[in-house]
Amino acid sequence: MKPIYERFRDSIRSEIPVALATLIEGPRIGSKLLVDESGFSLGSLGGINLDRVVKRDALAMLDAGTSEVRHYGSDGEARQHDLSVFIECHARRPHLVIFGRSTSPERSQVKENCWASVSPFAMRVKCSQRVDGFLWPTKL
Repeated sequence: MKPIYERFRDSIRSEIPVALATLIEGPRIGSKLLVDESGFSLGSLGGINLDRVVKRDALAMLDAGTSEVRHYGSDGEARQHDLSVFIECHARRPHLVIFGRSTSPERSQVKENCWASVSPFAMRVKCSQRVDGFLWPTKL
């Protein structure tokens, strides 16, 4: 396996945000540039300036959590269509933490302090208490 694919695989398995840029239109179709959230890059799309601009865009897309096809000039110029690059981002999964306090509707006293950690993808937690209609995890 090529080093770029090994690093890509390892980053995804370790949940390190990483972007893989692939040249899909231009003279070196299939060329790849791997960029992780620290700014480390591996590979090349064919030129120092093109790599620099794609790396910058890949880091911004990692922050936004988006993947898309971007178009560049042959030396990385904006608003050109000499080259098309697909930037595939594997960003950090969103994580929402909710803190709150619940009061009893019958009495105005606090029942307990509540907290939950919720991931939009899939989270398995054991829920043991029902607080005002919501199940709150007791263990993450």
